[in-house]
Amino acid sequence: MKFGISVSQISDVDLAVQAERVGYDFVWVWDSPMIRSNLWSVLTLVADRTSRIRVGSGVAIPALAMAPVTANAIATINRLAPGRTFLGVGTGNTALRAMGQLPMRLADFAEHLRVIRGLLAGETVDYTANGITHPIRFQSLELGHIDIEHPIAIHVGGFGPRAQALAGKLGDGLITGIPRGGTIPEALANAVPASMVSCNIYAEREETRALGFAARAAIEAYGKKTIVVIVTNLSNRYEVAEIDPAHDRISSQKDDEWNRKILEMLGEGRLEDVA
Repeated sequence: MKFGISVSQISDVDLAVQAERVGYDFVWVWDSPMIRSNLWSVLTLVADRTSRIRVGSGVAIPALAMAPVTANAIATINRLAPGRTFLGVGTGNTALRAMGQLPMRLADFAEHLRVIRGLLAGETVDYTANGITHPIRFQSLELGHIDIEHPIAIHVGGFGPRAQALAGKLGDGLITGIPRGGTIPEALANAVPASMVSCNIYAEREETRALGFAARAAIEAYGKKTIVVIVTNLSNRYEVAEIDPAHDRISSQKDDEWNRKILEMLGEGRLEDVA
């Protein structure tokens, strides 16, 4: 479990610094222009005055700025806090209603997310505004004015099933509330439209192949993401004989060292190294 704080005023920057000092994991900044300080001004100061804690918006409202502007803003923050920046985005229930406006429609919200995600990934995306569609991408990256080399996680805010589904489709995480956003299992089910298939421990090759076929069938039949779970030994040595769990043991010191290395990488979140 991780702990964080939310700040919303220029006078809260010292609080964010103190949160880092005592071990908090993240700090996010509101985006409600009629109620609090400017999101990007506060976030810039927080990023500049901290060195470890994760920093980001909680949540930025795409309706308040063009999608490329939001992408540029968070990528600029990432230049100050590389590798510890995240982007929380939402439809603007509080921010827009404080202006007498309605929250952004989900279709428009999804389009903003698509453009932001593509730009932060370094892609060329078709962007439409004022009736004009044009391919765009970040340019002159060699100048170092923004940072998109360090990944920026996108956390999508949503309380209803359709909004939560966008988190699974276009985001890296879901921001919601309980009980308004449903139970945790319900929210996750909406946000991660996935079929889960698994095999048990010490699976043999034919069982693993059957697992692969089941995963592919799930993708083809439902058009869903597929989560494949294989519980097996950590080392790269396959067991070719039936094992009585009561007699299970580490095969060798070398295997034990490898297993501990894998566990260390998993514990540090270095999934790309494990892969």
